[in-house]
Amino acid sequence: MKKRVLVLLVGVTLLLNNSVLAFAANTDGTELTVSSEPAEQSLQKELVGDLTTATQQEAIEGETDVDEDIKEEVESQIPQEYEEIRIKTADDLINLANNCMLDVWSVNKKVILEDDISLLGTDFKGIPTFGGIFDGQGHVISEDNIERGMSYTGFFGTIQKTGLVMNLSVEGNINLSGEQTFVGGVAGSNDGVIMNCNFKGVVAGHDYVGGITGMNGLTGIISGCNVDGYISGIHFTGGIAGENMGDIVKCTNDAYINTTNEDVQLSSTAIDNVNKVLDYFKRKENNNEEADKDSTTTDEGGIAGLSIGIISKCVNNGNIGYEHVGYNVGGIAGRQSGYMLECTNNGIIQGRKDVG
Repeated sequence: MKKRVLVLLVGVTLLLNNSVLAFAANTDGTELTVSSEPAEQSLQKELVGDLTTATQQEAIEGETDVDEDIKEEVESQIPQEYEEIRIKTADDLINLANNCMLDVWSVNKKVILEDDISLLGTDFKGIPTFGGIFDGQGHVISEDNIERGMSYTGFFGTIQKTGLVMNLSVEGNINLSGEQTFVGGVAGSNDGVIMNCNFKGVVAGHDYVGGITGMNGLTGIISGCNVDGYISGIHFTGGIAGENMGDIVKCTNDAYINTTNEDVQLSSTAIDNVNKVLDYFKRKENNNEEADKDSTTTDEGGIAGLSIGIISKCVNNGNIGYEHVGYNVGGIAGRQSGYMLECTNNGIIQGRKDVG
């Protein structure tokens, strides 16, 4: 456990100091001096200082560790030696996803993406769970098209508390039918750190839908990320996160959210996918100004649909909502009991009630 925290802190330190974004974590035997604080606390202080919210504290106090009784057994399955894995092809990526079916496998793994990869024609359904370091080195994963799947779906299904995903761009369409929840362009849910990552395309689900992640948990930190395209959901839909319980810092949303407007900057392929999503919602609405309870959109925002955490220094440029339909619609957050500072909305915001 100590070594995992050390490696995460090394990666974070490199990022925050604007150093070269490549890891050489302790492979040369040098001794490093690091903070004794947990990694997520150290990074949080660097990004947002000591800010916290009463709602966050209540949630933390009420949180139950469901794995407490098997903690020692889980720890014993985590390799002590840190392993580096280099990804160059779609087959390498699919092999990684298969290995990550077991949640402890990726802990103490450092994955380095060495080239752009297209997933066109593959059966890639996302990396189920990840707890190590994934450095995309600025490369692009394209054609990440997932149309079938369960809840917790994205390029990563779940990023664990020990996970750090950085310098990665994902392009594609995650368009799930039915009532799938926790859907995101980068991750279905995030309890770790997502830094300097971008998503471009379409993300569609039912509840907790976001361009970066469907749910940003209490320990989740999203920093320096950008989204462009179209995001659609019924409840808790956001350009960056469907719901934010943690921290979102210096992120920009350029995607349209639950709107009939068309982003002319998208490619023709992306526009076709957007139109498919829009046609679906038009059928659901059935030309009724006030849709039924289950399909009425609620809690939709440019950065987060719902937030009890902290949103700082973020910008929304995308249009949100459509006229006369939807409740709790906002340029930054649709609904929030957290804290927001130094944020800007440039998008057109529409809805039926509680629109701002």
